[in-house]
Amino acid sequence: VELNEGFRPDDAMASELLAFAAENLPAYQRPRSVDFTTELPRMPSGKVLRRTIRDAYWQGEKKI
Repeated sequence: VELNEGFRPDDAMASELLAFAAENLPAYQRPRSVDFTTELPRMPSGKVLRRTIRDAYWQGEKKI
């Protein structure tokens, strides 16, 4: 999660985001955890580079 200016990443913020997801998303779409970053990797067009985020998460893990 990339927070807007003025917000601090802490356990309370993570809990709030997970609670919001639990209220608004079906169980199979809910995140299990929340990671904070200062800036998400983006293309020149502004789209988030999801593969870059995914690859960093799976680094060192065996994919099936």
